[in-house]
Amino acid sequence: MANHLDELLRYFALHDDGSPAVRKIIPSILPFKSDYAADPSAYELNKRIGLLLANEQSTMILAAPFLINAVNANRDEPARRDVLSAMAKVFEAQGDLERENLVLQEAVNLAPALYRDLALSWQRLGKLDKASRYFNAIIAHLESVARNNAKSRGEEMAQIIWPDRVICTRYGELSRKVDLFIKARRLGLTSNTKVILPAPDDWVCNKALLAYWQDQHADSITILTDPKEIADAHARYESSEILADIFRLPDGRAFDHFLSYPAIWALWEEAGHGSLLSFRDDHDQIGRQWLEARGVPDDAWFVGLHVRESGYHQDGGVNFNDLRNDRIFDYLPAVQAISEAGGWIVRIGDPSMTPMPAHPRVIDYAVETDRCPELDLFFCASALFMIAATSGPAEVSNVFGTPVLGANFFPFGNSPNSRNDLYLHKLCQRRADGHLLDIAEMVAPPRRNMQTPQYFAEAGLEVIPNTADDLREATIEMLARQQGTFQCTPTDEVALERYRTMSEVDGIGIPARPAASFLRRHPHLIRG
Repeated sequence: MANHLDELLRYFALHDDGSPAVRKIIPSILPFKSDYAADPSAYELNKRIGLLLANEQSTMILAAPFLINAVNANRDEPARRDVLSAMAKVFEAQGDLERENLVLQEAVNLAPALYRDLALSWQRLGKLDKASRYFNAIIAHLESVARNNAKSRGEEMAQIIWPDRVICTRYGELSRKVDLFIKARRLGLTSNTKVILPAPDDWVCNKALLAYWQDQHADSITILTDPKEIADAHARYESSEILADIFRLPDGRAFDHFLSYPAIWALWEEAGHGSLLSFRDDHDQIGRQWLEARGVPDDAWFVGLHVRESGYHQDGGVNFNDLRNDRIFDYLPAVQAISEAGGWIVRIGDPSMTPMPAHPRVIDYAVETDRCPELDLFFCASALFMIAATSGPAEVSNVFGTPVLGANFFPFGNSPNSRNDLYLHKLCQRRADGHLLDIAEMVAPPRRNMQTPQYFAEAGLEVIPNTADDLREATIEMLARQQGTFQCTPTDEVALERYRTMSEVDGIGIPARPAASFLRRHPHLIRG
């Protein structure tokens, strides 16, 4: 039997990238080396090593052979639930959704909490009827639990919005998830109960953004910041949850956010509603004064720019998100186009990012030391538009009503939220023959919303970033659209309609549109 531990240690020796997770794991597994060599099929050793590796994102996919050995031992013990759950996550990380689904079908019998994972698995495999049945059952179950808990206490029904910690700690999620929940509630798509977001001080990524939700939408969501009130809410409503990722649509179907979010945005805008958050004048003044101190005239307009890199999330090792990252230098022709049109560019992000090359009309806020939560919002909310990939700043811009030019959008099937937005996604090519996939091939299950690099590598596919010309032309188009001068030809409209027909899922439309310039440059996307 193969000695998977020796193979793992050789892999670490050849691919030592200094990842903290790897540096921590190696000393933990070395003591098992002699025992594993004596019996590579040993259940306990495979279980312990497999769970250890699966617990870290950067080593997760390396856990597969150990967890497979442990699962195949077929031990009937409480730990089998953990082994199956970890095995499902590994298969997901590998992009092997068929095997993930099979594991989850067994795992839910031991861990009912995994029903949501199984429902999402059915959705990603394109089995929408099965997915909807599971998601509807989850919504009904959570409502029933919360109703019974309230009845037993003799109080009004209340639920904690979940995942509360993720919502609070991530910039984009504090925008996206709260925004969609409130829209779904006002559209009548959720039960009309009291909903609580616990927001401890050390969780909150941007206190100014949290305050906007508190001040402008206290009637829709109760945000708790006092430690005593938070502790009391967790004690009283621990099992009374409402999920911010699953919604029931007007036709009765229920889906995870990959499908429900664009559907809710479309319903919201079709009803004539605008953005939920209004940017405060005093916060706008803070931003204008900050820019003026750096030579930007008070009446100047600017475009926000965010290009995702690996530093903020400390990506390393075998990283799930690598294909979402991009190169700032590809955006320089787009930056020049904005400058030539009379605008300024503010690059946002975090100090770990590659510094922008010096340019008379570029402000590189990402590497500035003079930063504050209000400025973080200002550059998203007050820009003429935001150029951003699938990242937090795109979501923040959307909730304040700032149009988004989605650049290098990935995974396939993702787009910005609003009908005021444009986007261009990455392309996909077969390595064997150079065939460029059309949009229907790109979003066919399981590729829709698939982002793990290993899946694409094993499927013989290469994900191709937007070129500098793609980005420049889309930026020029976005500028023209903002000025009301862009001419969309009948050919453009036909191409857009064909793109939508080929890419949308079973009656669920996407409000944003691909840039006309992008479809002109890449006609293979709609060849069919």
